[in-house]
Amino acid sequence: MASSSSIPTPKRSANNSATFSLVVLVALLAAASQTPQGQEILQPWIEWCKTTYHNYSSTRAPGRLSQEQTVVPSIKPVKAATAKATDDVAACKLAGKVAGCNCDYASVERLIHQDLQPVLSKLVKLPFFRYFKVDLYCDCKIFPDAESMCFNEDCCVKPCDDVEVPQPWRQGEAKCSSGSEPAPSGVDRSVDAGVRERLTSIGGWSGLHNPWVPEDDEGVDYVYVNLQINPEKYTGYKGEDARRIWASIYSQSVLAEVQQAGSGSSTPQEEKQVLYRLVSGMHSSITTSIVNNFYNQTSGTWGPNIPFFKARFTGPAAKPYIENLYFTFLFTLRAAMKVSPLLQAMDFNTGYPEEDTTTQQLVRQLVEHPALLASCPAPFDEGMLWGSESGDEELEQQLQVAFHNITRIMDCVGCEKCKMWGKLQILGIATSLKILFSERHLQKQEQPHAKLQLQRNEVIALVNLLAKLADSIETVRSLSIVIEQADSQAAAQQQQQEPRV
Repeated sequence: MASSSSIPTPKRSANNSATFSLVVLVALLAAASQTPQGQEILQPWIEWCKTTYHNYSSTRAPGRLSQEQTVVPSIKPVKAATAKATDDVAACKLAGKVAGCNCDYASVERLIHQDLQPVLSKLVKLPFFRYFKVDLYCDCKIFPDAESMCFNEDCCVKPCDDVEVPQPWRQGEAKCSSGSEPAPSGVDRSVDAGVRERLTSIGGWSGLHNPWVPEDDEGVDYVYVNLQINPEKYTGYKGEDARRIWASIYSQSVLAEVQQAGSGSSTPQEEKQVLYRLVSGMHSSITTSIVNNFYNQTSGTWGPNIPFFKARFTGPAAKPYIENLYFTFLFTLRAAMKVSPLLQAMDFNTGYPEEDTTTQQLVRQLVEHPALLASCPAPFDEGMLWGSESGDEELEQQLQVAFHNITRIMDCVGCEKCKMWGKLQILGIATSLKILFSERHLQKQEQPHAKLQLQRNEVIALVNLLAKLADSIETVRSLSIVIEQADSQAAAQQQQQEPRV
């Protein structure tokens, strides 16, 4: 990595003096975008430009430079003294392509920061993506002794009132109630065999026709939740109950096999590694959301918890967790891009014509963004999975059973808000898996020419998951810069305080 001593000081010449204005602009912009070390590296250029300007202004009358005088001498890109803010190294100091994907870390950061996050942040606030249908009041069937509940105010979820749920959704579900008594929220909460076919047509039931989601039991209570007034953040839910949830998730045999691979055991199949990385990436995203939305009891304000972030996401031990976060984002992004025609043809009717038109426009902008198509047109290649071996079907069943178990473990989370966001992100991953491996599923059902169908709740979960992952990567980027700047300032102060010999 280049240092200031390795960059030769540019020599003055009569030809170069004619280009002072452009060189000053280039040098200053470059210095402004670099770290303090980068500014030091570019200082010889800046000093030379100042001298050149003085010489030029004293020997030539003011005027516009001619065309042959506007040729700027080439300046090779200079890497900063740190890994931050360069073309090929991300702020979290990860370089090269994300393992298993076709995009590099720095490009993903730029793509999110400059292009995708602004679109996603607007999209999830619109009515169609703001309301999520979830079964919050379900029994835990994994832990018979599960009685721990978080009663903090921040743990609680405020369900939507009847009038808040988009009217077209309520009307569509009322037609499928088959004369059953409606629940107090106006939502049909049962899945009777006689109305199953009609329920699938309105797209409100998450588990139907998705092999990665277990079928709901009868009598499940569903409620609509406004995601914008129930944000994912620190709730105080922690301790043994929270640890048991994650321990149970990672104890699933296919995930445990991947964890044990580093201790000398045989390398697990690629498909198992993908599932593990998706769960790990989701875990990292949840932790990042908590870190970035933490309650400071001293000041009484919400904001980033820098020491918490530094403990969880810096150092060599944290590298796999950040890598898996990027991987999960690219996997989900690939799923959204693959169903671009389906998403753009989606009925976004919520009864608010102006907002629904904006939703359709933003969805198109998301999946067809020029920057996305230019820098990362194929985030993930699902074709590398599922060979032709006879054991593939058994392997797929193992993965689906593990994912079904993880879905059921979410029923045991003792914090309503944590449970809601956990279920949404699990459904988002399940939807991504369904999309990317839909051809296999349809062929197994002897429907090779059937078209993939997505339920409304699946689309809502997919886009909100993508937005959460983008937010988490942006948090990693921004807080990594904050920590690096703080460390640089601390080192500089320490150096100044050291006695000179």
